[in-house]
Amino acid sequence: MKPRGVIDQLSTRIAADVKSGPVLAGSLKEFLLTKARVKMDGGDYGPYTFEGRAVLEHIVERFDVILGSHSGKPLVDARFDI
Repeated sequence: MKPRGVIDQLSTRIAADVKSGPVLAGSLKEFLLTKARVKMDGGDYGPYTFEGRAVLEHIVERFDVILGSHSGKPLVDARFDI
């Protein structure tokens, strides 16, 4: 039997640790505030906040309007460029 490479071993471990299936949230803003994690000092991960990111909060709200996160109806003639 051929020895497995380090990348294969890590991939197997990561796949076993990750829950399968989509992460459900009603909007991008809700996802960021309830599901997303950011790296903090010391290597730990904590919740995402808009503290110090007020401009990003407005952008996220615009994404939610375009995607129809609250109305259930995406704007048909809207677009956003990243």
